[in-house]
Amino acid sequence: MVVEGGRRPALWSQVMAEAWREALSDAEVRELLEMRDWRSWLSIAVDWGTIGVALALVARWPNPLTMVVALFVTAPTPSSTTRRPGRSTIPTCRSPRRSR
Repeated sequence: MVVEGGRRPALWSQVMAEAWREALSDAEVRELLEMRDWRSWLSIAVDWGTIGVALALVARWPNPLTMVVALFVTAPTPSSTTRRPGRSTIPTCRSPRRSR
């Protein structure tokens, strides 16, 4: 996909980020990014509700298809598992191996 200016973005998320920047004002972006307790609790409730429904589905109809559906519904998204440089979530004691 080529955007204005003839350049091709490296990631689809970059295209979407640019589209949101054009569609929303700075004040609207700040309002959406502001942490609110009720949004946080709602997010946690929806996450655990989804996990509970997936487990109930497998318990009620235990077959390979429902297990695959439950795995796909509860699997983390690629953006939630992406490591950012300098922000490792897993502590490590060893340095990375170097090829010889």
